[in-house]
Amino acid sequence: MLSGVIAGNIEKCRTEAKIWDESENRLAVIYEDANGWQTELSDAQFDRESPEFKTLITGLKQELSRFVNRKGQNPPKNMTAGELALWLMKKKKWFF
Repeated sequence: MLSGVIAGNIEKCRTEAKIWDESENRLAVIYEDANGWQTELSDAQFDRESPEFKTLITGLKQELSRFVNRKGQNPPKNMTAGELALWLMKKKKWFF
């Protein structure tokens, strides 16, 4: 079974999702930058074509798209690490 975790990466100034397997091996990192969606695959041995992996990537991209500062572009100046992490994790507000 695979799992995904979304977090703000303050070192790379982006919001990203990491995919892990049941043995806690990191399999991939997904993020969006100025060039579009990026998926960095690890060297771990796993089925990159499995429906579970592909479905998880699609779902994580959809979830990441809700974060307004996910690309880390134009962050406010003089923020602490904690403030930057919160800024990266700011979500769009949905109103009905």
